[in-house]
Amino acid sequence: MLKNKIHSGETYPLIAKLDIEYVDPHTISITVYEKVPAGSIEYMNEYVYFDQEGYVLEISPNQIADVPTVSGLRFSSIELYEKLPVENEDRFKMILKLSQLIKKYDLQIDSIKFTLENEIVLQHKNIRVELGDGSKLEEQMIDLNKMLDGLKGKKGVLDLRDFNTTSGKASFKEK
Repeated sequence: MLKNKIHSGETYPLIAKLDIEYVDPHTISITVYEKVPAGSIEYMNEYVYFDQEGYVLEISPNQIADVPTVSGLRFSSIELYEKLPVENEDRFKMILKLSQLIKKYDLQIDSIKFTLENEIVLQHKNIRVELGDGSKLEEQMIDLNKMLDGLKGKKGVLDLRDFNTTSGKASFKEK
């Protein structure tokens, strides 16, 4: 009964999950899990942060560290706590999948860009990572952290368009 009083089934835009535990008849423990930004976009000189489902969590003039900025999407308008109104739903699904993989493999990615040729390009410090059309994202992202560690201090382009885990082939052009 108390659980229904506290959490009546309403959803809150910044809360991912709410755990309620009964410690004893007079004490309860409530744990709140906040939603974490999956990415951001620049829109009208501000950063719009969205979660894994594509809902706008925050609009701020400040950029949050370790949240990749996405470019190559178009919007007519954006509303706080509403789903981003994207023109290309497949592209947005790709961004969400990429954001999940970046988090899963603990990658430090500064930006995600979609080119005019519909190819995905990641930026990690001074290294441009070309992923191609995104058909092999999981394979490409598994070993990316090791590759980027091996390229520490370098500047250039890491081409993973033809990469697969069996061959392990990737090319790097230093600039």
